Amino acid sequence: MFRNSSSSSAAPKSLQTVRRSNVVSVVSLVFTASMAAAVAACADGTGPASSPNVLSPQPALAKGGNGGSGGSGGTYVAPRIVYIQAESWYNTGSVHTIASDSGQSAPPTAITIATTDGSPAWSPDFRKIAFSRTLNDSNFIYVVNASGTGPLKKIGSGYSPRWSPDGSKIAFTNVKEENGKLNRDVYVMASNGGSVTRLTTDEGADGQPWWSPDGTRIAFSSHRTGNHEIFIMNADGTDQTKVTKCAMEGANCSAPSWSPVPGHNRIVFRYDGTLLGAEFSAIRIISTDGTDLTTAFITPGLTNPVWSPDATRIAFSSLHGFRTVPDIFTIAADGTDLKQVTQGNKRDIYPSWAP
Repeated sequence: MFRNSSSSSAAPKSLQTVRRSNVVSVVSLVFTASMAAAVAACADGTGPASSPNVLSPQPALAKGGNGGSGGSGGTYVAPRIVYIQAESWYNTGSVHTIASDSGQSAPPTAITIATTDGSPAWSPDFRKIAFSRTLNDSNFIYVVNASGTGPLKKIGSGYSPRWSPDGSKIAFTNVKEENGKLNRDVYVMASNGGSVTRLTTDEGADGQPWWSPDGTRIAFSSHRTGNHEIFIMNADGTDQTKVTKCAMEGANCSAPSWSPVPGHNRIVFRYDGTLLGAEFSAIRIISTDGTDLTTAFITPGLTNPVWSPDATRIAFSSLHGFRTVPDIFTIAADGTDLKQVTQGNKRDIYPSWAP
């Protein structure tokens, strides 16, 4: 798991403001621009088909929806994003939801409070949220009503839960000791907590599963080659195939999100590389057959980019705009139209868009 640092809040600044007020920031931006150009030109086995959107202006706060999760009579209701709001440097906190276009016109809804929760995911019917919770150094998967009401249900051990498209199963990551070593693998279980099946058995760390829209395949990240790469397998664990070639660039690829649109066959993922001695993160998109690689956006402090329900936008958490704590943003799939969804002095991480 990759971690981001955070401290106090700082609002995003436009490029023009940075140029007037902070020479050091200008130097940083120039470096980022050269880094982006190098990333766009580098060979990943396919080569990016478009240039990354790096020096974007200040993101617009999203337009301001009603913040609701249901409606009638033709009333527009924005899709909601579930995410973790963390108080500290750690990658766990409380589960929150917010309308994807709220721009703070409607406050987020707290689903859990003052907990050690992570990796939330919507059920396909938008009625429940699965998430992980750390208790006594162990991870457990819980399910809660999307309204935040009613009891929690613990359905098993593990983390990074993802519902199958039909809602009958949950794929997840778990760590178990085998032959004196800890091994991280992908598992699947019934969504009510029964019938657990192990899907990966490689000694390299496997995790972060994401279902294809027809439920027949699962994308996941694996460290079995020495670098984190994106793999695809059948839903029963067979035919595990590497999609990315990040090791060729000395980089790591993780956190895949399979487009929910049938036939789109695109995976968005997190790319962590090093250029000129500096580390950077990017949002990249690749076809499920390993072709047509594009770099959509380069941004610091990135976690888990995920598709919108119609695959036109990507939600992600980032320190974009010289922030010291990450917020949730969305961006068009071509790297344009950046919008900021959350703001404040808390760490908003691990978004997942409602189906």
